[in-house]
Amino acid sequence: AGSQGGWVAPLAARIEPVDFLVVGFGLAVSPLDEDREAIAFDMERSGFGPEIKAKAMRVADAAAGILLSDFTEGYEALERVRREYSAEPWFKHVRGNVTWYLLATPVDEIRREGPRLLAGIPMQYDPLPVLENLSVPQLWIFGGQDRDAPPGETLRRLSRLKTTGRPITTAVYPLADHGIYEYETRPDGERVSTRNPEGYFQMMRDYIVHGRLDGDYGAARISD
Repeated sequence: AGSQGGWVAPLAARIEPVDFLVVGFGLAVSPLDEDREAIAFDMERSGFGPEIKAKAMRVADAAAGILLSDFTEGYEALERVRREYSAEPWFKHVRGNVTWYLLATPVDEIRREGPRLLAGIPMQYDPLPVLENLSVPQLWIFGGQDRDAPPGETLRRLSRLKTTGRPITTAVYPLADHGIYEYETRPDGERVSTRNPEGYFQMMRDYIVHGRLDGDYGAARISD
């Protein structure tokens, strides 16, 4: 399971018996928290400290108001923080997972297209109750530079679950972005995906076939 499959596959594993679960670049936080964590990571990657991060979280809060209303309200609040902060150096680095779309798209278009864009996605869905009751062996693989789905809080939650006896293995490729892709950065700051890191596919194969990891998986940082 990749990306949104991090929410879906554990649910499927609770419904039907499976031998294992492999999640790539998925999360154990809500979709709303994913956007907030991505914005916080935007600030960290750009070298801004806690004071700026707190300002960026005001942008995240305003965006969340729109998302939680199913795109019916909250536009004035987002416009207020835009007017207040748009001239500050950090504002151009705010990306998030969904917030970039809200900042870059005319309101009329958002109202029209937004509900279809995220149709059926429960923005406050909490995956922990499912994961806390899932005993199937799991391998979770992350990109340490994932801008869309930063793994920090997910790794902390999975680590806590491991202490309760859940059979979870995590692996982080520290220089990979979403999709477990290595990348090059263009002069304008945008990333160009280049390749999956060495060992990525071998790691999944070994776990699926043998139920464990005992090979050379490139730069991956593995925790059993």
